[in-house]
Amino acid sequence: MDRKKKWAVRLCAGFFAIMVLATVLSRMAASILVAEVETGRVQSGRLSYSCDGEGCVAPVRTELTFLWEGQQVEKAAKPGTFVKKGECLVQFRMEYLKEQIEKKEDEITQLELQASQQQVSARESARVPQTVGASRTLEDARQMLNDALKKEEAAKKALADENAASGSSSRARSQAAGSEAQKGENQEAETRKQEGEKPAAEGGKQEGRKTAAEGGKQEGEKPVAEARKQEGESPAAETRKQEESLAAETGSQMELNQAAESAKQQKMQELEASLSEAEQGVEDARQALNQAQNAYDLACQEDAAQDLNSANQAEASRLSAEAAQLQVVTAKKALQKLKKYEAAEGKIRAKRDCVVLSSGVQPGTITAGTEVFETGSGGFCLRGSVKTTDQEKLKTGAEVSVQLPSGAKKSAVLEAITSEPARGGSQETNGTGSDQGEEDSSPGLFWYAPLPDNTEVKGTETFTWNTESASEKEYEQIIPLSALREDVSEAYCLIVSEEKHMLGTIQTAKRVPVTVLEKDGEKAAVTSILREEDKLITASEKYVQEGDRVRIKE
Repeated sequence: MDRKKKWAVRLCAGFFAIMVLATVLSRMAASILVAEVETGRVQSGRLSYSCDGEGCVAPVRTELTFLWEGQQVEKAAKPGTFVKKGECLVQFRMEYLKEQIEKKEDEITQLELQASQQQVSARESARVPQTVGASRTLEDARQMLNDALKKEEAAKKALADENAASGSSSRARSQAAGSEAQKGENQEAETRKQEGEKPAAEGGKQEGRKTAAEGGKQEGEKPVAEARKQEGESPAAETRKQEESLAAETGSQMELNQAAESAKQQKMQELEASLSEAEQGVEDARQALNQAQNAYDLACQEDAAQDLNSANQAEASRLSAEAAQLQVVTAKKALQKLKKYEAAEGKIRAKRDCVVLSSGVQPGTITAGTEVFETGSGGFCLRGSVKTTDQEKLKTGAEVSVQLPSGAKKSAVLEAITSEPARGGSQETNGTGSDQGEEDSSPGLFWYAPLPDNTEVKGTETFTWNTESASEKEYEQIIPLSALREDVSEAYCLIVSEEKHMLGTIQTAKRVPVTVLEKDGEKAAVTSILREEDKLITASEKYVQEGDRVRIKE
């Protein structure tokens, strides 16, 4: 029985020894594998801001002086130099200025000559319009057409008169011939009747006598026949004689008629030729008139175009003359300005007591008119540059601590915070050997504060500054900035979560999303479901993520 008890005791002791050993081993493994973390808690309060930077002593009032254009700098006051009212800031070379004046005077003389030349060119040039000759040619063509029409009318009238005269003589001859033929027929009829001839046998003779009777001389033959009849000739013999006489007279009359007809035809041909020639003359005159009219119209168009071109040329010359005159006026104004420079002895003087802040020129350079002298007057103040990340943290009325080059520390109260463009600066050194700060020549945000009492400065000294201030708003949840974590999806923090197991309490990391409202250098204001008793993981010896086992550093 004792042996069994001893065995049970040994078994329990061994079990407990093994448990102790396992616990020690698990503790040793946890110390090696489980991350040891530091923790913090959520608090309420305000954020604290800390700002610092550099600055320089600056004049209360600054003034920019632009240098004269096109002048050679002989000497100029350096940055940091104090200049009294009326003293020289910049001295220009007088020899160069006098050369500029002489060149400008020669230029004005040349421009005045060019202006006179342009005025002469603007005068209207004399010319004879082309319509003068064309109008004369047109008038001559009209006169020629009128003469041709008159000649045509005269030829038509002569031809009409000749036709009328020929018709009258033809009708008279026809009437006379008819009368003679009738008398001859009557006489022949009586003779044949006396001779007992048949009326039918006399038809052919009557036709011959009728034709011969057209000569118009039967009136003279009748008395001859009567005389012969009275002398006792027989009717037949008398008839034959009459026929012979009538035939002779008819032949003579025919010859006369033919000659008259030929003369009439020749005259008619001449009149027709004259009429044709007159008509052709009219046609030629009309063509010449059309050509003269076309030439006159073309001359009118050419004169109009020439007038327009002349007017345009005159206008261009007038404008050129005005431009040349304006150049003369501009050159004279430039000369007057150079004369003023000469009267000022080539010096730009200070309008008041001031200190040179920056200079944009070097001796010997030719100015372009864009160089600027910056001067300050009216006492000094502090001017500090503000970083972009700090521009929301500084407010007017804040107190800043200033460390001057002499080693003295001063406190100043901000009066104004302004955004300023870049200012012209120079890398030259001032009389104390300090460089002009580059922050003065770059754009950015600057604060201004009065110079502290009992502070002596020489002007343009540089200094460092810093300030601390609390946020205007009080936040309900402020966590250490080291506890804040971020990934691509959200901001969060890890807290220590405790869970009980068989072997004891196990601590793990748990993720809690947060919304960041504002930060300072050490803390962040957030909104979340965090509680005051939550332990925020602020630091760890190993990388920790959600679900990892952790142990709090004691």
